[in-house]
Order: sequence, then structure tokens, then C-alpha cells
Amino acid sequence: MQFQAICSKWNKKLTLRLTAQNREEARNILHKQGYSIIEIQEVVETSLAQEGNFFFFDSLINGNIQTGKIQSDDIFKAYRKLIEDLKYDVVAIYTVEWMPDDQKKIITAKVKDGYRMYLESIGQKVEEKPDIVLMDINLPYFDGYYFCEEIRKISKVPIIFISSASDDMNIVMAMNIGADDFIEKPFKLVVLKAKIEALLRRVYNFNSSNSLIVYKEVIFDINKDEIKYKDNIAPLTKNESKILTILLENREKIVSREDIIAALWQRDNFIDENTLSVNVNRLRSKLKDIGIADFIITKKGKGYMV
Repeated sequence: MQFQAICSKWNKKLTLRLTAQNREEARNILHKQGYSIIEIQEVVETSLAQEGNFFFFDSLINGNIQTGKIQSDDIFKAYRKLIEDLKYDVVAIYTVEWMPDDQKKIITAKVKDGYRMYLESIGQKVEEKPDIVLMDINLPYFDGYYFCEEIRKISKVPIIFISSASDDMNIVMAMNIGADDFIEKPFKLVVLKAKIEALLRRVYNFNSSNSLIVYKEVIFDINKDEIKYKDNIAPLTKNESKILTILLENREKIVSREDIIAALWQRDNFIDENTLSVNVNRLRSKLKDIGIADFIITKKGKGYMV
């Protein structure tokens, strides 16, 4: 349980916050530390992002711990500004001017863990290069607006907000910071699917929802028998197109050579083992020419996968 106490010590009046099992335990903690309690009351646990406009921090400067305060609407944003923009060596960050050391450690650990998750999530987004991003406004540590702004710094990937916080202000804010669409919860899956397909058509210059496969930034147009990566385009033969279709329909799964040949025979493309090898090698070469290496992976003795 969280308690807030108005206390006095050294002729100073202080407002303190601490965690205890009950009010009596909170009083004992404060008395042991030499505080005279004026008033103490239980407070409802709130999000760290809602604690106030000022946050306090301890930083290591020239071997000494110094205390400061920073203004922000979010403790995680405050921490990021301190270490990234101001280059402080932050030892602790907390929400009221005086706080027991154990409480500082708890809050600081939460903030540092949130910051670590933020760095991992941004790095993951860069590495994975998604074709489209769906996100809510209410997310752990940082809200969807924040992540949208960060994604927009490094990518033009389509972003759709999906949220129950669908008042006009939230919708306008989402669109202003870079979102491409906003869907209100609860929603129907058919509506979400239609909006995703429409956005992909617009962004990737796609004219038919059934002819496009987008994977790892490679855009494969089945109707045109061509692959596109960024601004580079390569035409495919019918066999190459069929092979790539089979692999992409089973992406991230191993497809045996026998299954590929059987599938091609069912589609009236009659090829043998040697012809399959030739077509796969040509397909790899075309992918490499437009900037995609190692797109088709050989699993020795098993088959291929993308």
C-alpha cells in the first residue's frame, strides 16, 4: 500500500511517500527515521506517468552524488532527456522531493526497465522492418503517440491506431504525429482487414488485393510476375513466379523440394529436380540484383524457406 505523509524534521516540513503493509507500519518506518508525523493518509497507486510535472533525480558528477529536478509530463521521458540530451549519469529518479532509499530504488528500477524495453522495441522495429504497424494509444511505459513519433524518425511504414480512446482530440493527435488511419474499438475484423488492404494498396502502389504479397520489404505482384524492393523491380518467369508464390504462402516454414515440384505439377508446370534447382538459382540471382541477398534459404536435406 502507498502512503503519503506530511512530516517535520530539522524544523522543516516535508511531504513524503512510502510503501507499507498498513498505516501503523508506515508510522513506525517514519518514526524510526526521526520524523514527526503531522498527517498520514493512504493514496491510490497511480501510473508513474501521472505523478506530476516535476521529477527529482540523483546524478553522479565528478564522483559526487548531486540532486536535481526536471520538468516533464512523464517520468520515462524525463529519464530519457536526462541521459540522452543532458548526458547525466542518473543514479536514481523519483517522484517527490524526499523519498526513502528503498522507494527510490523501486521507482528507478521500473524506469530503467521501461527505458531498456523502449530501446529494445525501437531496435526490433528497425531490424524487422514491418510492412504495417498496428498500435494502441495506451501502452506500457510510453504511449502510442510516443512510439509513432519515434517510428516516423526512421521509417515511413504505414501506421494504424486501434484504440477505444476515440474522441476527436485523440484521433486528430494521432493523425498529426504520423498515423495513417484510426480504428475505434470495438471493431469488426472485416473492417480492419479492408482498411489494411486499402492502406497497403495505396502505399505500395498495389491495384488488386489478391495479387500482392509483401514480406521483408519485398513486394511480389503475382499478376504482373514481378518483384519489387524499394525502387528496384525485376521481372520473373512463370516458373520463378510459381516457386516464389509457394515459398511465400508458406513463409517461415521449410518447403521440401518434392512438395514444390508436386505443387507445380498440380498447376500444370512440369519440372524436375534439375529444373527446380536452375529456377531457384535464377530467382536468387534476381533478388540479389535488386538488393535482397539470402532471401531464399536452403535447408540442407530438407528444402527451402523464406
